[in-house]
Amino acid sequence: MGRQINFYMGKKKQEEFLEFLIAQGYLFLADGVCNEIEYIQPSKIIYESCLCLYKDTYGTIKLDQKRYSNNKYINKSYNPIIEYWRSNIKEEEKCIKSGRIWLSSYEFYDLTADRSIITKDFNCIIRWLKKNLLYQALIGYSSKLYIDEELIGMVCNEEYVLV
Repeated sequence: MGRQINFYMGKKKQEEFLEFLIAQGYLFLADGVCNEIEYIQPSKIIYESCLCLYKDTYGTIKLDQKRYSNNKYINKSYNPIIEYWRSNIKEEEKCIKSGRIWLSSYEFYDLTADRSIITKDFNCIIRWLKKNLLYQALIGYSSKLYIDEELIGMVCNEEYVLV
């Protein structure tokens, strides 16, 4: 359970969003199997599909043990992070996968973590997305969605499909 927003962002808008996140002081953590917390440099984010957004003021991150393995991972449901799935344009398949920002509503492992700080930052990210993306209906899609102009052109003129 949690709060989320889904969106479609082209490469240029993703670069602007990354600049915003850097200016806000976010650290980027790898999402996946690890033995220790792995920080991702902003220049390497284009190679990641999912990241954890984190600030030291959020609290302590605890790695969970994977079942039947010696590997560990960041359990996003119980750690004070904001999940960021990047939009992904698959040119060979002519499809565009949605991006997502998500914040868990479960209690964090770190009971001293101040949820109001992370919630305030989450809301700031949501405001940026709503301000910088269009919210509109596209022919062939049942509901309105947050999307940038570059991708509207790809869907309407180049027959890309949103997934």
